[in-house]
Amino acid sequence: MDINSGEVEFRPLDQIWKPSSQNWRLVFPDGRPRMIHGEQGTRYLVDIRSGTFNGIAARIRHFEYSEYLTIVYDFNNQSRPISIELPRFRLSFFLSEGELESKNMHGMVIDNNQCTGTMIGLKSQLVLRHKDANFASLPHSRHVLIPHGDLHFTLSPDQNHVRVHIDTRTHFMRQVTWHKYEIDSDLGLLVGNVNLTSRLYRIYLHALCSHPLPDPLTSQTGTDHALQELGAASCFSFQRLTEADVKLLRLIESITPCRHYYPIHLHVMQTTEWSPHLPALSQHGAFEPAVRSILGYAQSLAIFPELMDEGVELDNRRERASGFFLMERATQRNTIYYEGGLGAEIPLDCDQRHNSRDSPHDTEHEFDGIQALNISRLVYSWPVGLTCHIESSELLDTFKDFGCMSGVIPNKTLIYTKNWLGLDLSKKWLTTYDLCRQIEQGTPMKKFMLVFSFSALAYSMPKLWKSIRVLIAIATMRTSLLIHPCIRPMTWQMDLTPFGHRCGVSLFLEQAILPTIMTRVFLAVTLMM
Repeated sequence: MDINSGEVEFRPLDQIWKPSSQNWRLVFPDGRPRMIHGEQGTRYLVDIRSGTFNGIAARIRHFEYSEYLTIVYDFNNQSRPISIELPRFRLSFFLSEGELESKNMHGMVIDNNQCTGTMIGLKSQLVLRHKDANFASLPHSRHVLIPHGDLHFTLSPDQNHVRVHIDTRTHFMRQVTWHKYEIDSDLGLLVGNVNLTSRLYRIYLHALCSHPLPDPLTSQTGTDHALQELGAASCFSFQRLTEADVKLLRLIESITPCRHYYPIHLHVMQTTEWSPHLPALSQHGAFEPAVRSILGYAQSLAIFPELMDEGVELDNRRERASGFFLMERATQRNTIYYEGGLGAEIPLDCDQRHNSRDSPHDTEHEFDGIQALNISRLVYSWPVGLTCHIESSELLDTFKDFGCMSGVIPNKTLIYTKNWLGLDLSKKWLTTYDLCRQIEQGTPMKKFMLVFSFSALAYSMPKLWKSIRVLIAIATMRTSLLIHPCIRPMTWQMDLTPFGHRCGVSLFLEQAILPTIMTRVFLAVTLMM
């Protein structure tokens, strides 16, 4: 600081005692502070509160933070008066004809369309295009710059996609590495350099930004494209792995959920540690074996000590923590959810053939399963009336076996629940009758409801299969042919044991002890026969 003039000079750290006219200076002409540069002082910083600064910073905000921008106005350069410096990235731009043109990449300007057609959801990027309209029609006319930093990803509020943000501010770096990829619209991919770190970084971003629908550029999902690139020969074309390469491989490997047996000493159940910030389809099981192959190849080069970097750990500790068998089995099971059958090439003898319990050709078939099959087929065909002959005495014997019968229970439905497997039909006969009676013709939803409910009832009570056919007949009849059950309290029960020594339909109808509804139901069933 000059005591006489009050001028403050900002010098580099390595030349703090050497004054220079090329350093930035803070002067106070007319009592107003201003940052100037150069001997003549024709270059000065644009105020960070001005509209010019905010407008330019908005164009670059996804690539660099505004506090690290340096925007300079030069009075002597009328053709390019405004220049933008990104010191941490060693990039420069200038304002030309309303566009921000790059000084580092000749003829490239910041594109108004910041979408690359892939890596949908990546916010921290900067897309450039050729300024010349003739070059803009070529396949490699657009480039994307992506900073290398700490990646943070989470699902969008609507759970529709993943949002990826690259943080270069929390762990401050004076120089930030960035990767440039050409957008090849002919081949449908991003083309980078031969550097392995740049390739692995791109693969990791593809994996994070995956979506069930394919990307417009690659015509593949991010998961499929990442696994394809990870298995390519270019990922094995190296002599050594750097610390950054191993870190990226560990991150790619961590996309695969960790699986291990629970309890650890019993191979009965397993625990899967899913990431809450990625969709389940993005957490493919093939990432771990793909990374394991690359690390295994790197370990095979360990016989040449001169090719190994100190401090680089290649041991795969995660394989011991997660069950190899569980991971391979899950990958094989999930191949049906991915295009191309990724993971189907894994040879794993863990499949067993199980015969259906409703197959009469199986020596160990279950009669209950066959009854459930027949009832479900009968309900699905939806015949009107009874499909087999049932004597009146058979239905009466069924009622007598009940012992007692309860009244209609309100607020019940025919929707399948586990209670149908243990249903007490004596307590629910009138309720089920009333629900079946109210089914209207031509309602497929109710038909499929009975497919599950009545098949479960037939499986748990195979001896009542004829009674179930009566209920199906009631459901298929017109409502006008059946009578509304009489109103009784829910706790009402009719004791049917006095009729144990009597037989015949006439005796059943002659007695006035049973409620009227039983007589009407029996008559309706008799008419159907």
